[in-house]
Amino acid sequence: MLFHSVELWVSEGLIPASNQTIVNGAITTILKHHEMLEHEGWKLVVVPVPTKLSIYRDRCDWPVRDKDLLSLHPVVSDKADEIYDRLISELQTAKISVLDLRAVYRTYRSSHPHDLLYPAGETHWSGLGLKLAADATADLVAQAAGIRRRQFTPSYLEVEEVADMTAAYDPLPQWTSRLTSVYKYRTLLVNGDEGKGFQYAQNPTSLLVLAGTSYSGQFTWHIGQPVGFAWVLGTQLEECEFHNGAQAGHGSYAAFAQFLAERHTKEQDFAARRHLTDFPKVVVWEFPVRDLGSLNGR
Repeated sequence: MLFHSVELWVSEGLIPASNQTIVNGAITTILKHHEMLEHEGWKLVVVPVPTKLSIYRDRCDWPVRDKDLLSLHPVVSDKADEIYDRLISELQTAKISVLDLRAVYRTYRSSHPHDLLYPAGETHWSGLGLKLAADATADLVAQAAGIRRRQFTPSYLEVEEVADMTAAYDPLPQWTSRLTSVYKYRTLLVNGDEGKGFQYAQNPTSLLVLAGTSYSGQFTWHIGQPVGFAWVLGTQLEECEFHNGAQAGHGSYAAFAQFLAERHTKEQDFAARRHLTDFPKVVVWEFPVRDLGSLNGR
């Protein structure tokens, strides 16, 4: 099981004090935007992605000495729960709809200890981890905004973590005899549920915008088809127009900043096309906890 040192600061917990500053700053930013959006009638749903280390810390040899080049300050044990607990608690106290994805993953692991929610050598979630996150987020959106839930399982998700490997392949047609199984999985990924692809609402009565990171868009970007977190989440909600605003490599605030800049246009355009004056409007803000620092001062 391979990990990435970029997550190690979260495993330090709320000591040193600099980590407390990061967490407090992120919470302040989220609370400020929640208040503004609530005043405008938007429902904010926050999806903090826990570190891979905090989910699979039992597969890591502690102490970890990869924090710096000299290894003068090894991380003795995983204390990421201190940061995640603080974030979840503060947002829940403020009446913000926030998904405790860490609890979702740990509950699943307790009964499926050998399944991979994050693939080896990668800190993004696997196809299975993506599915669990999308299902739980859809439940929270339905509860928070009153949008009806759809029970829908795309067939490509059956490949689970194999999907992560397949995303890196683009076999040429002449290779299909040797790589039939790989090519089959890629076809399932691209085509979605028996080739139907995304089930766009015919007469949407609600609007949802996803402001996410590479976690939300990784499959879509690798394959060039809508099969990522945004795609799966959109299939789980009835009569909901879905806008995927995920961005990769620009930090946890970039996509949300773009949403803020475009929210009035999206809302007015939807209302005009659908002849609606009152409708649920939701923004799902997904970001990895390891990148909380990018929210400070926003």
